[in-house]
Amino acid sequence: MKEEEIRPAKIFDEYLRLAREDTDTYFGEAQKVHCNCPACQTKGEPAFVKYGFAYESCPSCYSLFVNPRPVAEAFSTYYTDSPSSKYWATTFYKETSEARREKLWKPKARLILETLDRFAAAHHTIVDIGGGYGLFAEEMRELGGQTPLVIEPGP
Repeated sequence: MKEEEIRPAKIFDEYLRLAREDTDTYFGEAQKVHCNCPACQTKGEPAFVKYGFAYESCPSCYSLFVNPRPVAEAFSTYYTDSPSSKYWATTFYKETSEARREKLWKPKARLILETLDRFAAAHHTIVDIGGGYGLFAEEMRELGGQTPLVIEPGP
């Protein structure tokens, strides 16, 4: 698979341009909080700075995370109001949905179903956090007969 198949350069470049602008608008003056690693609570070590965000690496579990990070309200506003989020939902995602379905979501659904068949109990619930338009959920239903619970914070 080539990245251009699921992220056409012209569309993706426009999304990145909008996201850079939105970074300043929605996070530049936002309140920020210091935190330990969100996965294991170990104190992180400075890794790099990108687009005004300081990243840290966890020496215990190797997670990479922003620290200090904007408060939840800033993210909520960003995901509901920002031009880049709207562009992602109305243009980028829709124009690339079928390629993403074939190249990403079908193979992932097959892999998850194979893993569940090998290791999971007969009764389980699949949760898709940030499920977007539900392409993964559709593939899980089609291939495995089960519709995941989809949690999508964006409109």
